[in-house]
Amino acid sequence: MKKLAVFVVSVLLTFSILAGSPLFASKNNQKAHATGEEYVKKSSIVSADISAEDFETYYGGTNAELSTFTPFDFENESRMAGKSIDAVHDEHGAFNRTFSLPADSSASITNRAGVGLWIYFSGTEVHDFSIKLAVDENNYFEKTINKGELAGLLSKDYDEEGFGWNYFVIPIFDSSVTGTIMNGDEIVDFSEITIVYSSTVLEDKNYANIKIFDVSIVDTVLSSITVTEKQDFAVYKFNFWDDSLLSSRIVGDSLSIKSRPAAVSYAWVGELDLTVGGSISWQVLVRKPGSNQALTYNFGENVVLDTEGEYNVSYRAAKVGEQPKLYLIDTISFNVYSNLLLSFVFPSYRLSEGATKIVSLHPSAMLNMETASIVSIDYDESIVDIETTDNFCDFKVVGKGGGTASVTIKIQVKRNTNNEFETYEATASIICDAKANNGPLQTFLLISLGVILVISLIFGIKSLVKSRKIVVK
Repeated sequence: MKKLAVFVVSVLLTFSILAGSPLFASKNNQKAHATGEEYVKKSSIVSADISAEDFETYYGGTNAELSTFTPFDFENESRMAGKSIDAVHDEHGAFNRTFSLPADSSASITNRAGVGLWIYFSGTEVHDFSIKLAVDENNYFEKTINKGELAGLLSKDYDEEGFGWNYFVIPIFDSSVTGTIMNGDEIVDFSEITIVYSSTVLEDKNYANIKIFDVSIVDTVLSSITVTEKQDFAVYKFNFWDDSLLSSRIVGDSLSIKSRPAAVSYAWVGELDLTVGGSISWQVLVRKPGSNQALTYNFGENVVLDTEGEYNVSYRAAKVGEQPKLYLIDTISFNVYSNLLLSFVFPSYRLSEGATKIVSLHPSAMLNMETASIVSIDYDESIVDIETTDNFCDFKVVGKGGGTASVTIKIQVKRNTNNEFETYEATASIICDAKANNGPLQTFLLISLGVILVISLIFGIKSLVKSRKIVVK
C-alpha cells in the first residue's frame, strides 16, 4: 500500500473537483524539527497562557490584540493552550508595537542567551521583522531580520499558501546589544518588548499578517538565527484504513468508509478549521482500475471492490457556495487482487495406471495456512485415488484406470487480515493412461519366432551335410 498527497492541478479534472484556487497539503502530521538539544527555555517574556486581564494590566495590551489561534500540538491533536499576540496591523499587514514587561525575565545562562518565539505567517510575502528587548533606553538588545533572509529561513521544498507557524531562536550577540543586558552569567530583567513588522518600500504584494506566541529567554548553543520547528500551513490527519487491511483485498470484497469524525482527526488550512462550519463540504472520491472518472461516496458508505487492479481513494474538503474552493485533498492507493487465492501448481497432471504422483496446491501468501483445514476432496474414484500427506498442500495420486478425472479440493482458511474463516477451492484435471492389453500379440510373436528357429535349424543341417558330402539314405 502506498500513500500520497495530491499536488498536480490535473487532479482537479480527474476528480471533477470544484473550481477555485486549490491548496494541496504536503503530508500528514506536518512537523519539521531541527536535530539536537539546541536551546532550553529559561524564563518567560510573554507567557503562552497569558490572560486578557494580565495582558492589559502588565503588558499594556488589549483583549482585541489576543487570539486563540496558536501553534498545533501534534501529540494532543489540538492547538496549543494559550493565546497569541495579534497586534493591530495596517492594510499591508505591517505594525510597530511596544508592550511593557513584568519584571521576571532574568535568567542564568550557561551557553549563549537568545530569544525564542513562535511566529505565524498567513502568506509567503513578508516584511522585515525586528525585535527589541529593552532594560531601559540605554541598555537593550535589538535584531532585525530583513525580508529576504526571513523568507529563506521560512521556505520549504514545496509550495504553500502561507508559511504557517515557525519557532525562531535568535541568539543574542554583543553586536546586537547596546549598553549591557547581562549581569555576569545572568541576563537581567527587561522592561519592554518592541516588535516591528514592516517594509521601508512597499511593493504591490499581498503581504502576510503575523501572530506572536510564547516569547521567552533561551539558553542556546546556536550561533545564528534558526527556525527549529516548521509547521505546514495546512495541518491534517486523515484516517483511511490500516495497511494490513488493504494488503490482501480481493475482487468481491468491500471496504466500509469511516464516519467523517473518525476519518478526519483534524484538518486546518491556516486559521480555518475545516472540521467545523456548514460551508465546508467533505466527500470521498474513489477511482477504480481502468477508469479516469472518480465516483463520489459519502462517509460511512461501503465501497465494493469489483475490479482487479489499483484503486485510488481520496478525502476532499472544499468550500461550497458562490465562490467554491478546494481546500484539501489527500489520496491513498492500494491493489485489489484476483479472488483466485488457491490453485494447483499445474492445471493438469498425467500418470499411468498403477503409477503414483504427488500433486500440490499453491495457496496465495494472503492466506494463513496455519489455520487451514480440508473441507472436501472430490474426484472420480474409478480413475484415480487421492490421499493426503504430511505436507498439507501435497496429495498422493494413484492411477487406477484410463480416463480424465476432475479433482476439486476445498479448504477452510483465514486470510492474514481477517479473523473469519472463508472457503476456497482449487480444481485440476488428472489424465490416467490405462495399461495396454498385449496378450494376443505376444502369442503371435512367440509362434512366429519358433517357426523361424525351426526353419533356420533345418537349413543349417542340410548345409552341413552337403559340405561333408554325407549321403543320406
